[in-house]
Amino acid sequence: MMAASSNLPARFRAFIRRHALITPHDRVLVAVSGGIDSAVLLHLLAGERTRSRYTLLVAHFNHGLRGADADADEAFVRQLAAEYGLPFVPGRADVRAIAASRGSGIEEAARTQRYSFLEHQLAEHSCTRCATGHNADDNAETVLFHLFRGSGLRGLAGIPLSRNSGTIVRPLLFATRSEIAAYAASAGIRFREDASNASDDHTRNIIRHHILPVVRERIQPDVAHTILRTSALARDIDAFVTDVARTGLDTILTRRTGEEVLLPLSLLAPHPDAVRSAMIVEAIAHATGLRPGFETTQRVLALRAARTGARAYLQNGWLAAKVRAGIRIGRLTPTAPYVLPVTCGIPVAVRGGTIRCDPVPRAMYEARPRPQGEYVDAGRTGLTGLQVRSWQRGDAFMPLGMRRRKKLSDLFVDAGVPAHDRHRTPVVTTADGTIVWVCGLRIDDRFKITDSTTDVLRLQFQRENS
Repeated sequence: MMAASSNLPARFRAFIRRHALITPHDRVLVAVSGGIDSAVLLHLLAGERTRSRYTLLVAHFNHGLRGADADADEAFVRQLAAEYGLPFVPGRADVRAIAASRGSGIEEAARTQRYSFLEHQLAEHSCTRCATGHNADDNAETVLFHLFRGSGLRGLAGIPLSRNSGTIVRPLLFATRSEIAAYAASAGIRFREDASNASDDHTRNIIRHHILPVVRERIQPDVAHTILRTSALARDIDAFVTDVARTGLDTILTRRTGEEVLLPLSLLAPHPDAVRSAMIVEAIAHATGLRPGFETTQRVLALRAARTGARAYLQNGWLAAKVRAGIRIGRLTPTAPYVLPVTCGIPVAVRGGTIRCDPVPRAMYEARPRPQGEYVDAGRTGLTGLQVRSWQRGDAFMPLGMRRRKKLSDLFVDAGVPAHDRHRTPVVTTADGTIVWVCGLRIDDRFKITDSTTDVLRLQFQRENS
């Protein structure tokens, strides 16, 4: 262990160069908590800055969780930055209050706030990299945590060397905690101890204090490096599977974030479940900006064999639902109602597709209409004054072939249109609001073509993603 720790600077330098984590002339924001890992990271980077020609700034985020101890950490890091002659960039937040307001865990809120702070400071100070002190033991704990939680391949990939297109880097990921501690002792590096690290209140600490020590003693002394190699392999496999998935989703991923997408069953069918899962992850991420976890992904994947209308809820008002053509990823809450005028010969873009109305010769009625279109009696509808609107609760009409009124909600049930998708089914009405056509489903019997019809309108609905 002494040999490994004594040559830590050389290994550190080689690791950075091999993976191009930091390059000459970079401006590097160093995230320093005051603990041993970040203190050693700062020491090593400061020792390399002249040789490698990069600029350093020290950033510290106070989570407001440990009272006077947290303030002492901040003061310590401020002093440390001064000793190295580096600019100090502080930040703080009341993480406990933020977690309570958002209904999230404190660890999750702390991580989100910390990275938000670092990303803001990267831009604020024109930095090209942000270096954090994650080490090989952190990676091992992360992999085991995800393994026990059932997080799938991406969880087994552990902590990446870099994220955010290489702006956040982990130059100490090659070293174990014991190597770092030995080097800190030999180099006389000062640091602060976080008392919460000794507690078993957090799952990661249970893995750190109880599981990994037994593995080191009885199974694999070098478990951290073993898991590091395995997570690198898992990361490569995950990248390959994701690349295959994204290639299959080329047409879908052209849509903007925030738009609904349809995953056709025919697109998913040729692939094994690993690729199907990756396709679902990429489609959800592209549509919603969210990256679903393993369990959520599996629930969405299970929709392939489910009945039409089955659904899997996502986050932030999004859901995935089984429709006839595949799996639709859309918003849970429909957007605002609308009413638009319909002018013959001019397409009208509506939620869910495009409406078109055209007068046609009476003889053309003999042709069978396409599924997206219907023919109606222009004399009964009027050539002007037609409207298209979103459906409303309580809507009713007289379906073709019937002599009594039927609620649109019942029609949707009969047709297998899921509740979340009904806002995508427009309704064409006359000027006085009488329903002429429930688009793509049925016209009203009162507007059908009869022997006395002289003028005909062709109504068409081209559904998007159909």
